[in-house]
Amino acid sequence: MHPTPILLVLTAFGSLTTAHPSRHARANGGNAGGRGGSGPQPKPSGGFCDSVAVRRDWKDFSRDEKRAFVQAVQCLMQAPTMQLNPNWATASLYEDFTQVHNEPGQDIHHVAPFAPWHRWFIWLFLQRLKSDCGYTGELPYWSWDQDWRDLSQSYIWDSDPEVGFGTFGSYQVNNALNGSAITDGAFGNRQITYPFPHPFQRDLRSALHPSIPPDNGLYFQYRYNETRMSQILALDNYFDFRNDLEGEAPAEWGGIMGPHDAIHLATGGDLSSGVRGNISSPNDPLFYLHHANVDRFWKIWQSQGSNRLFDYSGNTMLQDPIAARIGTASLDDPLFFPGLMDGVTVRDAMDTTAYPLCYTYGRSRGTRSGWRVGVEA
Repeated sequence: MHPTPILLVLTAFGSLTTAHPSRHARANGGNAGGRGGSGPQPKPSGGFCDSVAVRRDWKDFSRDEKRAFVQAVQCLMQAPTMQLNPNWATASLYEDFTQVHNEPGQDIHHVAPFAPWHRWFIWLFLQRLKSDCGYTGELPYWSWDQDWRDLSQSYIWDSDPEVGFGTFGSYQVNNALNGSAITDGAFGNRQITYPFPHPFQRDLRSALHPSIPPDNGLYFQYRYNETRMSQILALDNYFDFRNDLEGEAPAEWGGIMGPHDAIHLATGGDLSSGVRGNISSPNDPLFYLHHANVDRFWKIWQSQGSNRLFDYSGNTMLQDPIAARIGTASLDDPLFFPGLMDGVTVRDAMDTTAYPLCYTYGRSRGTRSGWRVGVEA
């Protein structure tokens, strides 16, 4: 366990400011996101952060910390489903989260709400790990920006049966998601029910995939290498930043792929399951580490200018062609998490160090110094 940190935050002027944890009402306890029950929980309100948690890179977790996180995720996979939608069968509370991500579909992808919606969603996931499964740690992230030279050699592919996320699979044309069943790691040999029965799959892809332009490189690394990530962080408004971080449109529409889309598509299998008309990518536990890293880059971008914390604009509907999109997004727009939580708006998700989110990101070993945010773990 780590002591409560004093945060050193990079300001717009390049200096460090000290933020002392508040002594008011706690927001990091396991019940902040609600617990069980037959209906959605109300958004926590009226509190203050008594500390600001630090999310760290998975590779910086100790073995005991990794084991605790993996066991909590396995616990959610065994927890009873809430049966949020009678028209769909889900096998567990874990799959309920997949359904909540799937049902909004295009309303939360390639649109302005993409970043705040996913920020709140992975925070809700963490709260259920804590409240339902007794987890006391923080959500890790996968620093895929450090894996760009060869994604197949990433530290994330780990066959360890206690703490590994499993290896990366291969292309199997006869399987539903064109991936191979993952049989190793802590989540190996898992059978998934929602949105259709199938074994948990991955398929680490190459640029030979027919719908992806070949100039993105092997495993699409030119969409998330150091040069590209620096270009994205240099953008001076949320509209352009979100567009380039996520990707301006689905690849099959001919849109330029962002690092978010690139990692989904490169990993393949369940993590890129949008290719079948559903968006059930949270079926792969790596979804939460992937999106924590996406969120980390948004947090880094927000910390680089005094006017960026609440900078928010863009389209709220996915339309083709791209030029036809209308920028009507507002900080007061609602964010929907059916069956999990009510009353959340975009504004609630903008500041991770405010109640009830109460977290920041620690710097990963190997991260460029110019990308620093929060404290060094």
